[in-house]
Amino acid sequence: MNPTEPAVTLLLGLFLVVIAVAIATRYMRIPYTVGLVIAGLLIGIWPRHVAFALTPDLTLVVFLPPLLFAGAWTLPLDHLRKHWLPIALFATAGVLIAMVVARIVLVAGPHFAPATAWLFGAIVAATDPIAVMGIFRALRVNAELGTILEGESLFNDAAAVLAFKITLLTSLAGFQDGSLSPLVSFVTMSAGGVAIGLALGIIALLLLRLTDDYLIEATSTLVVAYGAYLIAEHLRVSGLLAVIVAGLLLSRIGERFGSFSATRQSVNQFWELIAFLSNSLLFLLVGLSINLGALYRSIAPALWGVGVVAVSRFLGVYGLSWLSALFGHPIPRAWQHLLVLGGLRGALSMALALSLPYQEPNRELLIAMVFAVVLFTIVIQGLGIRPAIARLGLAAAP
Repeated sequence: MNPTEPAVTLLLGLFLVVIAVAIATRYMRIPYTVGLVIAGLLIGIWPRHVAFALTPDLTLVVFLPPLLFAGAWTLPLDHLRKHWLPIALFATAGVLIAMVVARIVLVAGPHFAPATAWLFGAIVAATDPIAVMGIFRALRVNAELGTILEGESLFNDAAAVLAFKITLLTSLAGFQDGSLSPLVSFVTMSAGGVAIGLALGIIALLLLRLTDDYLIEATSTLVVAYGAYLIAEHLRVSGLLAVIVAGLLLSRIGERFGSFSATRQSVNQFWELIAFLSNSLLFLLVGLSINLGALYRSIAPALWGVGVVAVSRFLGVYGLSWLSALFGHPIPRAWQHLLVLGGLRGALSMALALSLPYQEPNRELLIAMVFAVVLFTIVIQGLGIRPAIARLGLAAAP
C-alpha cells in the first residue's frame, strides 16, 4: 500500500463527516459547529476509530493563520471603527480579568499554585465565536453585535497567546536572566507583530497592483497569511497579530488603492471556502480529541474551571460594558446578555493546554480542565444561543 493512502483516506473520511453533519444540522436546527464537536465525540467513543490527535502545531500553524486572516478579511471596518473601544476592552482587559479570576478562585478553591492558576486563566481567555456567528447570520442578528463578538475574538486570540507565553516564561524562568519584564515583553511582542503585518501587507499591495488575476491574488493572500505568522514567530513576536494586521490592510486598504477591485468577489469566495474547511475540520478534531474518561476522573477541578470561565465572562462583559459606556460607547443591555452567553472557548485553548511543558506539575489536570471548559461552552452554551436570541428579541423579522 502507498504510505500516503491512509492519510488521504482519513482526510476523505473527515470531509464526508463534515458534509453529513452540515446537512443533518440544517434540519435539526442546531449550530453546525456544535454538531461537529458532538460527531467527533461519538467517533472517539467508537473503539475501532482511527486516532487523530489535535496537536498545538496543527492548530497554531496549520489552521489558525488562515482562520484569523479570513476573519480580518471580512470584518466590517465601519462597524469596527464605531465599536473600537468595547472591542479593545474585551480583547485586552477581558484577558486580564480571566487570569485574575482564575488566580483568585483556583488558589482559594482547589488550592492550585498561583503560577498554575495564572496559566489556566491565560489559556481559557481566548474566545471562539464561530458557532455563534453562524446563528447570527442565519437569524440576521444585528451586524454590529456580530462585529463586537467577532472583533473581540480576533484580537483576544493574539492577546491570550501572548499572555500565555509570557506567563509560562515567567513561571519557568522567573525572568531572572535579565530579560524584559512581562509588561514590556507584551508590548514589544505586540508591536513587532503589528510591524511585520504592516510590512508584508504593504509589500503585497504594491505587488498585487501589477495583476488583476483572481487566482494570483487569492494565492498571494494565502501566502501572506502563512508568511506573516511564520516570519513573526521566527522573530519571537506575535504571529497572530501579524496575520490580523496584514489581513485588515490587504482587505480594506487594497480596495481603495485598486488591488482586488475587479476580483473582490472571487477572492471573498476563496476565503469563505478556506474558512469553512478549516473551521469544519478544527471543530471535528476538537470533538475527537476530548477524552471523556479523563474528564470524568477530573470532574471536580473541571467544574472549578467551568466556574472560573463563567464568572470571568460575566464580570468582563458587564464590567467592561459599563466602563465603555462611561467613555461614550454604550452597549445595549440585551447585547451584553448575548455577549456573555457567546463567550465560547475552542481549539486555541485546547492547543495552548496541549503545548504546556511536561515539567508543569499539573499539566494533565490543566488539559482535562480546559477540555471540560471547551466542551461545556461549545455544546451547552452553543445550544442556548438560538433560544436566547429569540428570548431577547434580537432576531430580525422574517
